[in-house]
Amino acid sequence: MLDKNTIGDVSRISPEAPVPIVKVGSYKFAPGGAGNCAANVASLGGKAYCVGVVGCNEYGRKLIQVLQKYGCQSELVQSSERTTIVKERIFGASHGHYQHLLRVDHGEHKLTDIGKGSEDKIVEICAGLIEKGAEGIILSDYKKGTLTPRVCKRIISIANEKHIPIIVDPKPTNIGRFHNVTIITPNHEEAAKISGIDYDKNGLNKIAEKMAEMLNLRYVVITCGKDGMYAYDVEKEEGKLIPTRTKEVHDVTGAGDTAIAALSLALISGADIFTAADIANHAAGIAVSRRGTVAVKLEELKETLKNSF
Repeated sequence: MLDKNTIGDVSRISPEAPVPIVKVGSYKFAPGGAGNCAANVASLGGKAYCVGVVGCNEYGRKLIQVLQKYGCQSELVQSSERTTIVKERIFGASHGHYQHLLRVDHGEHKLTDIGKGSEDKIVEICAGLIEKGAEGIILSDYKKGTLTPRVCKRIISIANEKHIPIIVDPKPTNIGRFHNVTIITPNHEEAAKISGIDYDKNGLNKIAEKMAEMLNLRYVVITCGKDGMYAYDVEKEEGKLIPTRTKEVHDVTGAGDTAIAALSLALISGADIFTAADIANHAAGIAVSRRGTVAVKLEELKETLKNSF
């Protein structure tokens, strides 16, 4: 997806309706959705290949340019059967203070699963990247029709054959597509839906165990908002709740993408699940302290980690 921020000044209310008039001053574009996850992988020192589907339109071309600007290799399938999903956020400034006034979503009307041709291209691209030495796969499920059952099954099978870790940010309604992955990272509401167990800060072990059994997982990480982040190691039968690392929350947009990027890089670099989750928690804390989608830089994460000890 493409994130588009429309920024302007507000000095009066419209005479046509009780809404502010925004005099547009600038536009800012950033990778959205799985693109934001890839941008965070790149900014945290990893080499990110972003695979997905965009439309053959101006926004599709813009997204490819933006991904390159953020240091990502884009392996995007351009399809005439799809349109590019755009999240446009409108910000207005009054007396120097910016306020998020409205979000406009483009490209989601009657959205359907991608076709067989696009499925085959995505699997072919992923298989090729694995053969070239990719060390991990992140599946960011936004329920927009790209991670179809066929795509998931084939990519997971190829990755498991090569012993490549698969990290999944799932949607509960699609959870059956992610059997035999390495780790899932739902938030606490999603974890409750997936497991069928009501959320309880003191009952996270049962929720994690249930999901691990359902999907044959190696690890589970549950993001719990103000309660922090819960990590569970299936083989060790050990879980730990890691407290939140942010002091001030400005915007939670894209924080989950930052967390899964940091978690994945830490795991692939050899960290245990609890250290990886703690690093991810710090990275997410930086992201929510900013406005809009943020690609957290390795240097600022290092500084935050250093100051925490």
